[in-house]
Amino acid sequence: MTRPRSPAYPNFPLEKALGMISDIFEADRRNIIDRETAAKHVGYSGLSGAADKALATLKHYNLLERSGTGQTRVTQVAMDIIHPDSDEDRKSALLTAGMGPDIFNEIQERFPGSPPSESALTSWLVRENFQNRAIKPIVKSYTETYRYLEQEGAFDTASDPGPNASESAEGNQLSLPEGGAPQMPAPPPPPPQMPAPSSQMPAPPPPPPQMPAPSSQMPAPPPPPPQMPAPASRMPAPPPPRMPAPTHDHTVGSASAPHTPTQTGHTSVATMPPVAAPALAPTPSEDALNQINAEIRGDTVYISALLDKDGLKKLAKKIAALSDFLDDD
Repeated sequence: MTRPRSPAYPNFPLEKALGMISDIFEADRRNIIDRETAAKHVGYSGLSGAADKALATLKHYNLLERSGTGQTRVTQVAMDIIHPDSDEDRKSALLTAGMGPDIFNEIQERFPGSPPSESALTSWLVRENFQNRAIKPIVKSYTETYRYLEQEGAFDTASDPGPNASESAEGNQLSLPEGGAPQMPAPPPPPPQMPAPSSQMPAPPPPPPQMPAPSSQMPAPPPPPPQMPAPASRMPAPPPPRMPAPTHDHTVGSASAPHTPTQTGHTSVATMPPVAAPALAPTPSEDALNQINAEIRGDTVYISALLDKDGLKKLAKKIAALSDFLDDD
C-alpha cells in the first residue's frame, strides 16, 4: 500500500503572508532577529505550533529566510514587493513569491494555462495520495494566491516582451540598398593554411654498439688433488702376551704343582707349558716369528716365543746355553 504524501505546503494564501511580512519589516527592517521575536511581530505571544506554521508559510513564499541557528530576517523578494523600485519589479517579485511553494509548481505542471477548479484540484491531490489534512489548505492557498496574482497583473510580466523588443526587431532587419537586393556582408577571410608536413621521416637512431661475443672455450679445469698412498692392508702383528709368573709350591711331594722344573745340576729351569694361540689371531709377521724372549728371575728362567719347527730347535739350543750360564754362577 502506497504511503500517503505529506509535503511541505503553505497554510494560507500569499495576500495574508504579505501582511505578516510587512509587520516584521516595519518592526525590524531586514535585521537578523530570532524566531520568537518574529512570531511576536505577526501577532503570536511566542513560539508555538501555530506560530511555527505561520513562519514556515512565510518561508515557502520566499518572504522570510533563515540566518543562523534559530534566527531569521526579511528577504530581498519581500523588499521588492513592499518598497519596489518600479511596478515591473513588484510584479516580478509577486510572481516569484506566489510560485515559491514546491506544491504550487507541481500544480502548474499538471494544469498549465489556466488554474483548475477546486473540485478538479482536490481530485488530483487525492489521486496523488496526499493526506486529507493537507488537501484543503493546499486547495485554498493555491486558488486564492493564483487569483491574487492575476488581480495584481503578475502574470503579465512573464508574457510581456518588454519595451525594447520592437527596437530589437527593427535593428535585426536588413537595410535594402537602392538597387533593391540586400547586400550580404563579405565572408571572413579563410584561415591561414598550415604548411604540409614533411613526407620524409627522420633518420632512425644508430643501433646500439654490439657487445663482443663470449668465448666458446671454457677455461681448463684445475688439476686433480694428489692421491694419497693407499694404507697397508697388513696390520703389524700385536706384541706377544706376557704370561703371569708361576706360583712356586715348596711343599715336597705336592701333586698340585702347575709344572715340574727341569733339574740341571743345582739349577732348575722351569719350562712353560705351550700356550695355544687364539683361534682368530692374525698370522705373525716374519720379524716376530721364532723370536725367543727369556727373562731370568733368580734361579728361574721365563721364556716366551712364537715358534715353528725351526724355532723349537733354536729353543733347545737356547735352553742348553742358559743351563750352562746358570751352572757357571
